Amino acid sequence: MKKLILYITSLSLIGLLYFSVPTRAQSIPPGCPGGPAGPAAPGVLCPDGSTPTPEPVSLGCQPASGGGFLGFPTWYKYLDNAEIIAGRCSPIVTFPDDITKILLAIFEIIIRAGGLAAVAFVIWGAFQYQTSQGDPEKTKNARSTIVNALIGIAITVSAVAIVNLIGRSLG
Repeated sequence: MKKLILYITSLSLIGLLYFSVPTRAQSIPPGCPGGPAGPAAPGVLCPDGSTPTPEPVSLGCQPASGGGFLGFPTWYKYLDNAEIIAGRCSPIVTFPDDITKILLAIFEIIIRAGGLAAVAFVIWGAFQYQTSQGDPEKTKNARSTIVNALIGIAITVSAVAIVNLIGRSLG
């Protein structure tokens, strides 16, 4: 059972990282809406006819949906600068200044995965309770599983709140 939970959690984290990595558009010149930031070549116009601007757009780098895969935050949640590329938020990472912010976002992802695991244990404990058929030992074990999972949920909710507070104070 533990191997199954570890396997599912690993696949979820891999999917989260895979689906939340921004992509770059190749056909839009630098400085155009939907294109990369940077200096544009002289005399180049954007596909919509506007003049390119070299400055990145400051968005806080958060997608409009509020999260990535399964509602998890993206790894670039706390970064300050972004550019719009092909209609998506693409972070501008500066090393070593942004390492702390990226690590906080990854830590929040891991905490939220732990919260989902705790919810799964509440469901598992409820299943055990239903199938205990009045056996006092099985009922006690099921109740213990549910209580421990609820404590885990309380801890993860508190930890996510603390990480959000720290992340927003850095940004």
